[in-house]
Amino acid sequence: TNPYHLDGDVSVAPFAGRQDAFGRLYGLTSDPGRQHAFLFLGRQGVGKTALLHALAALHNETAICPIIPLRDQEITHEAAWLLDLAQSVTAVLVERGFTLSRLSMIEAPGADMRLWLDTVFLPHIFATIRPTRQLIFLFDDADRLLLEIKTGTLPADLLDFFVELLKKYRQLQFVFTLDTEFEDQISEFGALVSYQHMLRLGNLPMPDVKWLLTTPASGYYVVPDEVVGAAYRQTGGEPTLTQRFGYEFFRRWYDAPDLNVITLDDVRKIAARLYAELRGSLRNVWDRLGVNERLALTAISGTLYDDPLTPLTPAVLQAWLVETDYPLDKAAINAALRGLEYRELITANPITITSEMMKPWLLDTPRTMNRVALSK
Repeated sequence: TNPYHLDGDVSVAPFAGRQDAFGRLYGLTSDPGRQHAFLFLGRQGVGKTALLHALAALHNETAICPIIPLRDQEITHEAAWLLDLAQSVTAVLVERGFTLSRLSMIEAPGADMRLWLDTVFLPHIFATIRPTRQLIFLFDDADRLLLEIKTGTLPADLLDFFVELLKKYRQLQFVFTLDTEFEDQISEFGALVSYQHMLRLGNLPMPDVKWLLTTPASGYYVVPDEVVGAAYRQTGGEPTLTQRFGYEFFRRWYDAPDLNVITLDDVRKIAARLYAELRGSLRNVWDRLGVNERLALTAISGTLYDDPLTPLTPAVLQAWLVETDYPLDKAAINAALRGLEYRELITANPITITSEMMKPWLLDTPRTMNRVALSK
């Protein structure tokens, strides 16, 4: 069975790195005076959902960790949603084989669901899991929760209720993931999330990419260091895309098991196939950029195409843009470069495009489409 996931269950896919995420969350959950939730921030494809599953697996012996997929939930009103949260906890307890005699004694919810959750359900849960374990709710795609509060489907003081629960129960914790597209909404968490209890997830560094492409395949085939490096340059270390390369490496070996060494030629063929499949995703990345960021990225790509050996500087990019209909001054270029670096689309010192897969898309895109996109 291919150990890598394509569009399947990330809970069973190999997981690499994120030691900083594990460490930050451990530091918070082990703090007896904590009164805040934790927020993991990251763009699409960076592995936020996979991280929640890895956290649940890591805390298997020390915590009960229901994962709440907010994007897929039907949310109609608060009482039903809070009951769903309670049922998600019960489901994990059943899966873990806990004795449920205590739960069978829980009285049915009344009209006040918050009161029932606070004074009836949670005390029974903490008695069941004993003081040595925690209850950690892992909420995926928290923008959905903020949206339902904003539209009135859920009450405006729901997150304040969570804060009060955290103050009251030392075994309780809330963890959220949020796409960077909604980063400007972080303040809507109010007192529940402080800026000291957040971590932005980025691409995987080279050592983690190496582990991800080699360790799950150990015993089947070999991925030499130069092949790992080539795959890293193609993906830029993006976890989802790296998983795709791992999936394709395994499939290549499965189709020809006698050829048990992955080669640079394999990387080239896989990259060409994935590029054809991911053009739509690359366009989505482009569409999320500001006009100046698009101009700077186009200038980087165009300069590298004209002369791959040219050292890129803001002055060089400014000179390239002077020849177009969209010149930018150095201050605007520097600001755009900082935005692109924050999105991990480029690296600085020297300036270059992070993922090799983005380069052909920028060159293949017709100038007419670029003009239309830039004008938006």
